[in-house]
Amino acid sequence: MIGRRNFWNPLLETLPREKLVEIELKNFRRYMRYAKKHSEFYRKKLAGLEPDDIRSREDLKSLPLTDKEDLRIAQDGEGPSIYGELLGVDPKEVSDFRQTSGTTGKPVYVPESYESWQWRVEVWCHILWMAGFRETDRVFIPLDTMSMLRSGKGTMRLKNLGAMWCLAARWIRPAGSTR
Repeated sequence: MIGRRNFWNPLLETLPREKLVEIELKNFRRYMRYAKKHSEFYRKKLAGLEPDDIRSREDLKSLPLTDKEDLRIAQDGEGPSIYGELLGVDPKEVSDFRQTSGTTGKPVYVPESYESWQWRVEVWCHILWMAGFRETDRVFIPLDTMSMLRSGKGTMRLKNLGAMWCLAARWIRPAGSTR
C-alpha cells in the first residue's frame, strides 16, 4: 500500500543534498545536450555554451533566460511543423498539444511527447503527494467544457496515486432529470 510511506519517491527525496545536486546537474547536462542537438531554438540560444561547462548550480547563472516572447518568435520561425524552431522531437512524436491563453500576446504552443507528458504527470504526482493526496482519497472533478479538454493530465496524476476520481461535466444529467 503506497499510502503508508512518507514520500512519493523515497529514493530521491531522502538522498543527501550533495548527491541530489550531483544528480540534478548530471540530468541538466543531459537535457542541455539533447536540446542543443534536437531543437533549432536551443541550438541558437545556447551557442557557445557546452553542457560540460555546467559543473555547479552557480554555473547555471551563465545561461541565457528564455521568456514567452522568445518562444513566440521561435514558434513563428522556420521549421518542419507549426512549432517552428521550438520542437525537439519529430512532429510525429507529439502526442499532446495545448497552448497558453494569449492574454499577454500571441498564444505560445506547448507540444508534448509521450515521454515529456509522463514526466509532467510524475512531477504532479509528487506535488499531490506532498499536499496529502493518497490512494484512499476520492476526488470529484466538476468540469466546464474548457476544463474537460485539459482533464486528462489531472486525472492521470490522481490515477497514478491510486486515488479514485469521478469526472462530471455540466451537460451530464441524472437519469430521469428534465433540467
